[in-house]
Amino acid sequence: MDAVHIETNGPDAGLGRIALVNGALILGSAASNPALESTYRDAADAVVQTYESLVVESSSGRAGDPRFDSAVDAVNTKERSLKELCGD
Repeated sequence: MDAVHIETNGPDAGLGRIALVNGALILGSAASNPALESTYRDAADAVVQTYESLVVESSSGRAGDPRFDSAVDAVNTKERSLKELCGD
């Protein structure tokens, strides 16, 4: 998730969206492992969904736009929950 933050905090919005899509794909792939407990899978899937929503909102929104800001807040909340669950 830190790599996503590096790209999404840079000046190139396109790289930020690419990083979010890549992060969603990687996390979604890892979460689909049947050996993963459902608690972790559900938390990872929640992050994936917020990444996808943020990509959609970032295509037309900007900081200060309530829908964009809400999508950013959702990502931060779900990432924080996943990190707490995983102990990081």
